[in-house]
Amino acid sequence: MVRVPFTITEDQRNRLVSLKAKVRYDDGFVLFVNGVEAARQNILPASPAVWNATADATPGTFTDTLGAAGVTVDISHMLGSLQTGTNMLAILALNKTTADTDLLCVPSLTGSLGVKPTGINAPAVTSPVYNAPLVLSASAVVKARVFVPGIGQWGPLASSNYIVAAEPPTRETLVVSEINYAPLPPSAPEITAGAIEASDFEFIELLNTGVTPLDLTGVRLTGAVDEFNFSNGDPTALTLQPGARVVLCGKLNAFRARYGSGARVAGAFTGNLNNGGEMISLLDRNGAPLWSFSYDDASPWPLISGAGRSIVLTTAAQHPAPEPALGSNWRPGAAAGGDPGTSGSQPFTLVADADDDGDGVPNLAEYAFGTNPADAGSSRALTVSADPPAPGFSPVLRFEIPVGLNADGYRVDIQSSTNLSTWAAAVPAPVNQGIRFGADGQASTHWEMPASPATPQLPRFFRVMVTQP
Repeated sequence: MVRVPFTITEDQRNRLVSLKAKVRYDDGFVLFVNGVEAARQNILPASPAVWNATADATPGTFTDTLGAAGVTVDISHMLGSLQTGTNMLAILALNKTTADTDLLCVPSLTGSLGVKPTGINAPAVTSPVYNAPLVLSASAVVKARVFVPGIGQWGPLASSNYIVAAEPPTRETLVVSEINYAPLPPSAPEITAGAIEASDFEFIELLNTGVTPLDLTGVRLTGAVDEFNFSNGDPTALTLQPGARVVLCGKLNAFRARYGSGARVAGAFTGNLNNGGEMISLLDRNGAPLWSFSYDDASPWPLISGAGRSIVLTTAAQHPAPEPALGSNWRPGAAAGGDPGTSGSQPFTLVADADDDGDGVPNLAEYAFGTNPADAGSSRALTVSADPPAPGFSPVLRFEIPVGLNADGYRVDIQSSTNLSTWAAAVPAPVNQGIRFGADGQASTHWEMPASPATPQLPRFFRVMVTQP
């Protein structure tokens, strides 16, 4: 603990309008004024300031050079704790771990004094004066400042964001729902708007799958990009309503030029997403992982074919959420270039088992396959092929099942039969190899399984079952 006594006169105490502390440090600190905590750096809000505390919230981007340059924190809210005469500035200096062998703690205080105007009376105070707690019925950014009548001086503006009736996110309520890691390069109008390269348009979308608003304070995205903390972004994006989506993007002006103002953006990250895939980690306010997974551009992940499409988590709103580490749980976005801020799918509103166009394919299957359930001439073929076996291996059956990129919220199963009357799940279970685009630009899900029927003398038939979870 570093203690630095300082003295102020009664005139100084009456005229002080702001107080700031600059601290050069390594790796963190908790600052006190006259025994009252005033600020903390690189230590979690819930961690007690005790003798053996550590800088348990030190970001991966922190370096000794940054610490030596120092940080300035506004502690004007401590003006009321000062007293005429001797005061005490105390700092609990912290290392990241108890095994660290170096320590830096160099504090300083700067106060600003107001000067009473000469020859005029102090201006009248027309702003509301609050002498009791302010009760908020909804989340809001509260701005306040102090007025000192004796010198006719306003103190600095203080601003704080307050979240009301919202819960911290969990794996059950917040998911990564869309990733655009290989966007198209900028057009001429987008270059005029400030875009420089394709990575400026990258984005990651999050979805609240719960039934209550979420408080994203302290939630961090890291891994593929430099760490982004929602607390440092747009304060209006800290509350995420049920079913709502929020986006983090590469460059805000480029994002707005391409996608407009419809999507809610919390802020821009630095760094960019690797087109070949890499790790994405979403951490809660305590640094615990909500989700941590690596996307890829190879099977079974969707092959987006350089069209600038996003990859979208299939049935993202269901509970429990689909495992994002499985590439087969993602599909290409329907819109070239991505569709941030929306589900990117059309809801299914027909009777699932009905056949509105009389073509022998139920409505739900047509929805899943991307054909028109009101047009008997709208169809796409399901194909089965077999590779001849290599020496020592069984032949491989391959299924190509059409997929509608606007469809979501359904399940596909492959069943087999030897007599066309008794059906069961195909054995061994076919493996989803992901979604690919054909030469005609149409998307299909590719499945593979060894061709090993129990009774080789009998024919083997396959069918596709489409159901709603």
